[in-house]
Amino acid sequence: MKTIAACVLVSILLGCAANVDTAAKEPAPRPENKAAPATAGSDAGPSPRVDIPTVPINKVDTPPRHISGPQPDYTFEMVQNNVEGVVAAQLLVGRSGGVKDVVILQHLGHGTDVATRDALMQYKFEPAMKDGKPVNVWIEMSVNFRSMRR
Repeated sequence: MKTIAACVLVSILLGCAANVDTAAKEPAPRPENKAAPATAGSDAGPSPRVDIPTVPINKVDTPPRHISGPQPDYTFEMVQNNVEGVVAAQLLVGRSGGVKDVVILQHLGHGTDVATRDALMQYKFEPAMKDGKPVNVWIEMSVNFRSMRR
């Protein structure tokens, strides 16, 4: 437990940050209900959910709107390696506004995929609407990791 506290303290003292671009973007073309190919070397976790029917983002009347969610952790490993860059991800936003799945599209390594996935899975949205009803939809988001050490 002391190690975790020390890692968090080091991150705070060094002024490291991870920022999330919360603007919903239209994701890269994705066949409805099809799994994205697995990426070798990814630490992002399981492949996307294929058992949930979705509506393409360009077919909804109202896209999902971000309400809340934590910033990803900037870990001690990221501090040690001065990790900076962008992790791009697709999120499956459910009818209730919760995130049902996260697929990492652009990787940085050093634990950024896991940190991104863990944070994005806790995000809450106003759900996308189609014909007055909430629908499941895939969106794309970016997480910016940057070190404040200069």
